[in-house]
Amino acid sequence: MLRSTQFSHVFALMALLLVYTYASPLTLTSHNLTASNRVVTCTDSQRWIPHGVMPFPHNCYDALEHMRQIEGNKRADQRFEFLARDARQITRLLPLWTPRIYTVRTCTIAVTMLSSYKPWDLPPETPPESRRGPYPTSETATLAELIAGAQAVVTSCVEQKGQGGWDAEGWSRQGIAVTAWQTRSPIDRLVHAQIPPQLEDFATNGVSEA
Repeated sequence: MLRSTQFSHVFALMALLLVYTYASPLTLTSHNLTASNRVVTCTDSQRWIPHGVMPFPHNCYDALEHMRQIEGNKRADQRFEFLARDARQITRLLPLWTPRIYTVRTCTIAVTMLSSYKPWDLPPETPPESRRGPYPTSETATLAELIAGAQAVVTSCVEQKGQGGWDAEGWSRQGIAVTAWQTRSPIDRLVHAQIPPQLEDFATNGVSEA
């Protein structure tokens, strides 16, 4: 018979094996579910990229880094309430007004509410059933989720296809659009016109021509 100390060592080893065997797949499954819920839509619409191809794709990676720097004073994992220009706050979370624009040279990344778009502004013009409005004017998300969405758009659309694109984020009805398009394109001018008074200084600071 095994002495008590030997039995304890064997039992502890078996417990560690069980933890390693079953805990790791759960983490991977959670990651895969998160990734599978992110559907990026790419577009070569002339309203987004007037010449049919996104110029200088590396500028979008610079814009992504600019986004991180501009929002760097906030906790990435904290949930905020994102609001359209004229929306009323409906939660007790800290509010962040939209659109929030991050521009570096030829590329603009923007965080906007899907409710602020007309059907013909957001490609495809006939979106999947799960993405049809009406969309909420208030939605909650973390900055980490929005930055991950922007990263997915830049990688999948700008780098791989030379196109613009967008991703839907949000905890309620995925009412937030994270977009990448060409600076001074028709859609860029349209979204700039929607900047609320609360964000006029932010819009100026959020643009980098360097």
